[in-house]
Amino acid sequence: YSMTREGFADVRRLTNEALSIDPGFNLAKALGAHIRSISVSQCWHEPDDTRVATRMAREVLPEARDDPTSLRFAAQVIAYSAKDYEMALATIERSLRLNPNSAQGHTSCGWVNAHSGRPLVAIEHFHRAMRLSPVDPEKGIALSGIGMSYLMLERYEEALAWGERALHEMPNYGSSHRVVIMALVKLNRLDEARAAAQRLMEAFPTYTLTLQRQINPWQDKVFGERYVEALGVAGVPE
Repeated sequence: YSMTREGFADVRRLTNEALSIDPGFNLAKALGAHIRSISVSQCWHEPDDTRVATRMAREVLPEARDDPTSLRFAAQVIAYSAKDYEMALATIERSLRLNPNSAQGHTSCGWVNAHSGRPLVAIEHFHRAMRLSPVDPEKGIALSGIGMSYLMLERYEEALAWGERALHEMPNYGSSHRVVIMALVKLNRLDEARAAAQRLMEAFPTYTLTLQRQINPWQDKVFGERYVEALGVAGVPE
């Protein structure tokens, strides 16, 4: 929840230790997959993280059919890193059937639906998550997801408002910076967009358009292209 490089490194180390003791510990494997997948988005990744995250998430599925937390982590990885949207949707739906009142499950469901090109459904799940847990430590992730979903709907004023709320809640979440940048570009507020891009690069100096193209998790390829284009207009380096 700290959204820091050091915190992510601790999670990676601890899940590795847990799996060295019990290779069948599905929750540790699912969390290990999830932290690797998010690390790529945050530019805190190791070279093989996408492949390893995908493998670990797929290994979890047959063994964790009754574990909603492991399933929700795996679903996000399968959507974001593996880009297997049908499998990700089925997995997150099972997670929520097992625990329909999990705020974090609904946050995960929101992101899986956003990546799968279903922004209206995504927004419903993000709002459900915040109703269930108004001060949840993942609230910034849900707020960012609402902003991203409004970008997909080309509702840029709303995207900007939600992105700014997300940054206030969780300043170290890279997705929220990018929501704000794209919204400002699309609103033709280019000076503000360039300033926002500068803040992104100060926080994540290794982030590039090339990396974003490699990891673009969107089933909607047209949106993915618009996303990268807007970041470039704001001054994110190639």
